[in-house]
Amino acid sequence: MSKNTIKNIVMVVAIILCIALGGGWIAQTVIRNNEEKANAAAVFTVTPQKKSSKLKLSARVLSDDEDVSTFTNAYTITATTSFYGGDIKWSMGWTGETVYWNTAEKTTVVRDCVRLTPINDRSVRVECLQPFGQQIEIIASLAKKPAVTAKCVCDYKQTYSMDELTIGFNTFKRNGSLGRGLINELGIPPASVELNGNQSLSYGCSLTYSSYTQEAPEITSMPELSFSLAPNMEVVEACGLDDYSFMTYTVDFNAFLSGTIDGFFDRSWGEYAVANTNHTLVDFGYDLCNAEGQKGFAIDSVYLYNLTINGLPEGSGSVSYGYRIDIYHLLQVVDDLATLDLDKSNITFGGN
Repeated sequence: MSKNTIKNIVMVVAIILCIALGGGWIAQTVIRNNEEKANAAAVFTVTPQKKSSKLKLSARVLSDDEDVSTFTNAYTITATTSFYGGDIKWSMGWTGETVYWNTAEKTTVVRDCVRLTPINDRSVRVECLQPFGQQIEIIASLAKKPAVTAKCVCDYKQTYSMDELTIGFNTFKRNGSLGRGLINELGIPPASVELNGNQSLSYGCSLTYSSYTQEAPEITSMPELSFSLAPNMEVVEACGLDDYSFMTYTVDFNAFLSGTIDGFFDRSWGEYAVANTNHTLVDFGYDLCNAEGQKGFAIDSVYLYNLTINGLPEGSGSVSYGYRIDIYHLLQVVDDLATLDLDKSNITFGGN
């Protein structure tokens, strides 16, 4: 075999080894990056501590398609031993200091928060059952040499969720039920119509957060939550108000957790109603005060608007409430506009 042939064979082998090593490095990098991304996104994390030479622990995030019923995340912890083929004993307990305990979640029983399930003689499944405010330590030890141990530390990252939604005088609970009204027996109070001025409606979303051992950035938005106030067109038509246009108010929480709706049943609302019509603002106010439904009910006795809330944590789809208007002040304004004209200003009797 010539020297050139040998040289070519050596080069080919070297290239193959480089490709294999490079592929292995790439694969490990991808796996490591995926694990880092998974851990960064995870609420529940399990972190193996400094490895001993006789017993090492590794943690792997369970995939979504594995048969796991968990509160948040689950891991497989695997023990690797050197020169030992006996049993591994597993235990867990609290460790470190309390960071924050939500009173609704506080427990002194570690098994209420994390569950260990044996998979085989070297692996256990670790499941999070609820948030916790103190680190949990999982300990593996050699059954025949209890002094040889390895540990994993469990953390829970702070999570936020909606507590209540406030719209005007009302609050709405996580499931959409009415939390507080101006007068509880009447539910949502009607919105006062003020066609001579400007007014607004305040709204806001309050948050609650879980127990945690790792603090998370504060939430400043809730993109899944929104609500709208839209005219009930059946009522509009039944009351003979379909010559007018009724504004729809919509609010989302994509950028903020609170704010105000301007032009709320005020002059700009009325101006919107008469735009592109031959009616004046006075006409609109008068027609509102005199509008009646098919059963003779005045406009303030029926739900002129519908309030719809979407994206509640415990709501099913959306929840809706009827929203009435209050025309008490408007009636006073219309009464003040009343005039009286006679077709004659003078009558003379007698004479030749």
